[in-house]
Amino acid sequence: MSSYFDEKSHRVACASSQFRSNHAFIGVVADIEQDLIRDVVLVAGDREFPADLREKVMKTIAEWHVGKYAGLEPRQEAVRTAEIMRMSELVEHMHSLFHEVASRRIRTRFGLLSDHPPDILNRRDEHDAA
Repeated sequence: MSSYFDEKSHRVACASSQFRSNHAFIGVVADIEQDLIRDVVLVAGDREFPADLREKVMKTIAEWHVGKYAGLEPRQEAVRTAEIMRMSELVEHMHSLFHEVASRRIRTRFGLLSDHPPDILNRRDEHDAA
């Protein structure tokens, strides 16, 4: 199920190939990360999501985002790393974190939490609508 994060990593790699300018590349990475942030914050905000993992999600976002987020300016360390490595540390760290989520086998009202945020959101929304 890591396809969600693999797809984000692939999009970053494609942007790296397509955009030689660091400014253009970072702009695309910021957009990719914004989608990821939206999804993981919605998942982490669920009442059944473990508090320690919620804290890790929010800390990872705060430390590694390259765009503006919730009034926070881009993290310069994250921007420099993205420019040098031509990758998103946020995507990679969040991928590892959601492997931890899945490995804990956390049972919720809508089933087990997985390493695929949109799947979690869809199952939760379907359950809560029923």
